Amino acid sequence: MNLVRPILPSARLVPALALAVALAAAVSVAVSPSLADEARASDSGQADVQPGDERPAATVGSLWAEALAAHKAGDPAAMLAHLERAERMAPGLPALLYGIACARALGGDGDGALDMLERLAGMEIGYPVAEDEDLVSLRSSGRFAAVVERMASLDRRVGDARVAFRVDVPQFLPEGLARDPRDGSFFLGSVHRREILRLREGRPPQPFAGRDDGLMAVLGMAVDAERRALWVASAPLPQMQGLGADAGLVTALFRLDLAGGKPPRRFVPPGTPGALNDVAVGPDGTVWASDALTGAIYELPAGGDALELLAAPGSFRSPGGLALSADGARLYVADWSRGLFALPCDGGAPRRLDAPATVALTGLDGLAARGDGLIAVQNGIRPHRVVRLDLDRSGLRVRSATILEMNHPEHREPTLGVVAGSRFYYVANSQWERFTDDGRVVDPDTLAGPVVLALDLD
Repeated sequence: MNLVRPILPSARLVPALALAVALAAAVSVAVSPSLADEARASDSGQADVQPGDERPAATVGSLWAEALAAHKAGDPAAMLAHLERAERMAPGLPALLYGIACARALGGDGDGALDMLERLAGMEIGYPVAEDEDLVSLRSSGRFAAVVERMASLDRRVGDARVAFRVDVPQFLPEGLARDPRDGSFFLGSVHRREILRLREGRPPQPFAGRDDGLMAVLGMAVDAERRALWVASAPLPQMQGLGADAGLVTALFRLDLAGGKPPRRFVPPGTPGALNDVAVGPDGTVWASDALTGAIYELPAGGDALELLAAPGSFRSPGGLALSADGARLYVADWSRGLFALPCDGGAPRRLDAPATVALTGLDGLAARGDGLIAVQNGIRPHRVVRLDLDRSGLRVRSATILEMNHPEHREPTLGVVAGSRFYYVANSQWERFTDDGRVVDPDTLAGPVVLALDLD
């Protein structure tokens, strides 16, 4: 099994599950016990406990490790049992589906293996199936040849986004992007340099805020045009400059004055420090923020002075992108390792959105509402892509997913974006993999400056 290509973790706020999956790129690579212990079950955040079972509760990560051990021992039946149990915890996770296909092929269930591979091909997720020795028994099958051909076709270019901005600032590590609809200016945030640049067409980038304003790594951002505020999620990450020099840093939500006349305001989440990851703003001025480390969603009521819990820690595994529904009743939450959820703004329980079996909803990062649907950046599967998610009238089911952009030559892990009229502007080349957890920059002289792409939606 080769799982690196389709599930490749970002070097940033990587959920333990995705990291455990990616580390197991070959069956000879053991999964770290600490990572396996940290991996949580998909639906409830709880591990899988069978009635009367006195063994330690299983997690997706621990089951993955057991499946790898079974593969190494030449026991495809045990491998399959572990992976199928894990997939019940994390439904639709592509790496698990691929592992199940391999286990079935090794166990002599060729039709069952092909069913899984065809499902993955239907999701338009690519794996090097033709080279995988676990699938050698399928190579004479016409169905397998069709899967190989369909996955090979994923190298095709989809979409024709143009370069809106090319910023000549290397070692930037861009993540968040926001737009002020009043004057059309954009705000581009840097994880590494701890700063925000204002971008205007035909003008050089201008510094807007930075480390002197208290900013740490700059992640998601959103503009409240009515109240002239830029809301920023910021967290102390190892990829940012000066982490060791600035003691006592704690993740926070920042309010920056777009007019420049008021000092920044800082709102720290209550309880255990985490890492605020993305931001959404409601028409009345309510602000929401996701916490990628604690799995919580916070709300700052309009005019409020303190963040409040909308969804408790552990409600999500790795929440990132946020988008408000057209009717303002629910917040859509992209959980990187578990899929797409709807969270009632009145404080109800989150609900995973239903979707056809051929629609992949894991690996979603940036999320933006457009009409009754969503535009999403999906960087947790390969190839990276921008997709349109069409929702049904209830807003609780994805009817279909359409790839709008894939294999753009500027793509080097795209991240977040913003809808502006009939276009989606997004960060094309974060290059997270070049910034390590110990603060180093790999081959800094070859890093490209940030690129923002503009994709026509109509």
